[in-house]
Amino acid sequence: MHLKLLCCTGLEHVKTPLVMILQHDRGFVRGFNALPIVRTMLAKPNLYNYIALPTSSMRDYRNFVSTKYQLQVQTVEEVDWLRLVQMVQYFDSTHFANVNRYRNVVFCPGGNFVRPKYVQALLHALQ
Repeated sequence: MHLKLLCCTGLEHVKTPLVMILQHDRGFVRGFNALPIVRTMLAKPNLYNYIALPTSSMRDYRNFVSTKYQLQVQTVEEVDWLRLVQMVQYFDSTHFANVNRYRNVVFCPGGNFVRPKYVQALLHALQ
């Protein structure tokens, strides 16, 4: 709930095509170069509208998706230091997002968070 409220409020002030969502309790253990992520998202906005930074809970993501949803996710491409893998759900961890996608798909008009409905539609389309 807090992330939804903060994102909706923050998006009212954003003038860039991308945002980085960074939670207060998800600090970085080392520096990283975000430029390859930004360049990739700007170059392929229809393909990449959300890129999550890796966390320990994502290490076995392919197996998790295979077991839970009976889907096989693929590596789409490797960009510099990051392997981009298809995602069938949003993680509310540190990530980069397309602002228009957040405003028009992930968040409904009026600030309602549509993640569950959006994920269900995405899963249905993939199956």
